Amino acid sequence: MRSLCFFFLCFLCLLISAQEITILDVTTDKTISGVAVFNADKTKSVFSGLDGKITLDIFSKDEKIIFQHITHVRVTYIKYRINKIIFLKPIEKDINEIVISA
Repeated sequence: MRSLCFFFLCFLCLLISAQEITILDVTTDKTISGVAVFNADKTKSVFSGLDGKITLDIFSKDEKIIFQHITHVRVTYIKYRINKIIFLKPIEKDINEIVISA
């Protein structure tokens, strides 16, 4: 009985320590794959998968974490302030007007 309780307690600790988050586009609410997530020193990094999910286990709780994607604005959070969902805002680019005359 003790070994069963010990196993259950260890399993519960693993679930609690694994902080999985989902990265979404703020305008479409769709997941974003290929988001680079790294610390300020760039010594630890991870990329979001096709489902837009990552785990933050490799980062310490008070570490600054940067979220960067080629089509979205770069944001920085401290790990203990991150919720289950991160929203990234798309980069808006203005296109100059083109006039075609015949």
